[in-house]
Amino acid sequence: MNPDELRDRQLEQLREAAKIFLKPMERLPFPVVIEAMTGRQVLPVLNRSKDAALLDKLARACIVVVAGSQSEPFTANRPNDVSTQVEEKLEVALKACGIGVERPRAEQGRTPGGYPDRLLWNEGEPTYLEVKVSREQNISQGSARNFFYQPTTNPKIGHDARHLLAGFAIKETSEKRWVLTGWKIVDLWYLRVKLKP
Repeated sequence: MNPDELRDRQLEQLREAAKIFLKPMERLPFPVVIEAMTGRQVLPVLNRSKDAALLDKLARACIVVVAGSQSEPFTANRPNDVSTQVEEKLEVALKACGIGVERPRAEQGRTPGGYPDRLLWNEGEPTYLEVKVSREQNISQGSARNFFYQPTTNPKIGHDARHLLAGFAIKETSEKRWVLTGWKIVDLWYLRVKLKP
């Protein structure tokens, strides 16, 4: 094989390898992705009193936020703007239920955007919480854009912890006025994700 043939063959092998690596990977366990990116474990919610107490408090806080939106709708141009307001209202409701709430910080001390939205403390144990809103009234049918995790070199995940998502269905009742019509709590330990290169 002459040098030109060798170079052509190597380029062909690189093209074939790139096709494999650049395809999205389907149905990867979310805990595996988080541990690979952060070195921290995603723990499942277990059948124990501490986890039951956490879920009860989180459910009560979600109910308060949904009920509050009925009398005082959120004002925003688009659903993403509602999400930020829901995060803030939920934080207040969680604190009223006895849960410590922080904005998770990256190791360098900044609090960048992105996953996760909040770090909860209940009975001395950490739990990460992501808050999402969706126009889909059946929250179980949310689209892929409702949850998005982008790996970073400066992650906000610094504890082995449970990872939960509080999802809220929203409806625009009049121009730029939004109410919450339902909620759901999801244990992200069970989540399977598509990983895009």
